Amino acid sequence: MNKEEIEVFNTAKEYIERLIVGINETVEFIQSGNEKKGVEMIPLIGEGIEYIINVIALLKIELKEEETIENLNTQLEEIIGGIENGDYVLIADIFKYEIIPIIEDIKIMFA
Repeated sequence: MNKEEIEVFNTAKEYIERLIVGINETVEFIQSGNEKKGVEMIPLIGEGIEYIINVIALLKIELKEEETIENLNTQLEEIIGGIENGDYVLIADIFKYEIIPIIEDIKIMFA
């Protein structure tokens, strides 16, 4: 990697940590009854995930499983469905039990 790629890599590595914290905060807001605040954070999480996916593509980082990005997209579609149906328990569960483990797997690639 050249100097710029290393800088992008390191920035993404730090960003993944903050993204995981943000997702956990969103889950906590929803689970504590503050659905409005939790739902307000979802677009920021979406932007964060998009950023990480773009970095992976830019740096040509090979993921352990090719389905990782596809699975992430599927889970995000489920979250959209949860928002449309007002199913906040589903939203929190998807973030906690599906999205965070995927992001944790991606984080390993940046270790």
